[in-house]
Amino acid sequence: MGDLNTVSDVLRECGIQIAILATPEASPDAVNDLVAVCSRAHVPCRMVPLRKLSEGGLVE
Repeated sequence: MGDLNTVSDVLRECGIQIAILATPEASPDAVNDLVAVCSRAHVPCRMVPLRKLSEGGLVE
C-alpha cells in the first residue's frame, strides 16, 4: 500500500472518520506506527480484538 506517510494522506483525503485496527499478528511497534499514522491524519482509531470479530462483535 505504500509507506506510512502515504497511508496518512489516504486516510485524510478519503475522509475516513475512524480506523478499525484488527491486527492479531502485528508487533507492538507496528501497532504504534499505525496509531501514529491515524493521529497524523486526525483520524481516531480503535483496536478490535480478533475474538470480537469472529463472534460478530461489530454488528449491532
